[in-house]
Amino acid sequence: MPWIKSCLCNQEKKKSPNISPPIHLLLKNDDNGIVAQGPSHAFRCKTFKKPRPCHLCHQPIINEGSCCRVCKYVCHKVCESKVST
Repeated sequence: MPWIKSCLCNQEKKKSPNISPPIHLLLKNDDNGIVAQGPSHAFRCKTFKKPRPCHLCHQPIINEGSCCRVCKYVCHKVCESKVST
């Protein structure tokens, strides 16, 4: 079976994809067990096909808005600067 030899001999290490760390790795625990405040939001521009409510002002986002890469927080571009960490 020549295909077995080629499968076993050709074992190249594939590069792992670049993935941002999960939220529980970004949050830090204090000695008291209290979760400390993590880094600020990592917003990216997103185009929405259907209107979505802004998590800050609760008004619908019609076309473009901002979405956090870590926690999926959605808001208007105008509301992005008002969002606390």
